[in-house]
Amino acid sequence: MRRLALLLVVCAFVPAAALAATNPRAEKRHHTPSDMAQARRSLLRQSDVGPDWARLSVPSNPNATLDCPGYDPDFSRFTITGESEVAYTYQSLDQILSSSEVFRSRAQAIADFELGARPEFAGCLRRVLVRSLGAAATGVTIRSASARKAHAPKVGERAAAYKLSAVVSAHGLRIHIYLDLLAIQRGRTQAALVFTGIDSPVPSQLSYARAVAARMR
Repeated sequence: MRRLALLLVVCAFVPAAALAATNPRAEKRHHTPSDMAQARRSLLRQSDVGPDWARLSVPSNPNATLDCPGYDPDFSRFTITGESEVAYTYQSLDQILSSSEVFRSRAQAIADFELGARPEFAGCLRRVLVRSLGAAATGVTIRSASARKAHAPKVGERAAAYKLSAVVSAHGLRIHIYLDLLAIQRGRTQAALVFTGIDSPVPSQLSYARAVAARMR
């Protein structure tokens, strides 16, 4: 069961970070050493989650964007000058993905955030979640899947929250997946936390978000 659950969780959080193919409408990249360092400082740390969480490698596609029918915003006028990401897993089940992007200016970080956090984004997340879960392993049946924009906590200057869930079955197992996405903007930095839980949501989400927001600049 753990191996199957891990496969499903990996596919569940990848769409929010880097599933879509390279898109000419993605932000431009012009990394600088200082902003790459700031991006790394803005990530969730091992000391935040504790020793029971193990660090994971994360698939990377820096020019990826999510594009779906009705949701394909053009981010190409914005420039990212620093970015980083890390993921943690708890007993090969629950996972947390932490990513950060530093923009050329605070105005760009705000405009990019507001362009992306549109109501249509929830529908796009559901579409890609269903697609990725269906490709996770043979014999997987998706019983239900949903996504909605949720009330965001007061962290950073701006925040947007989305809640996704899915029920899947395979080889006689029935698994309920909870995926919570929180995006934060503060200063020139955007950060995203994607919490993926099996059978229940990942706990302590707000404390993790506050730890990240405190380091953003």
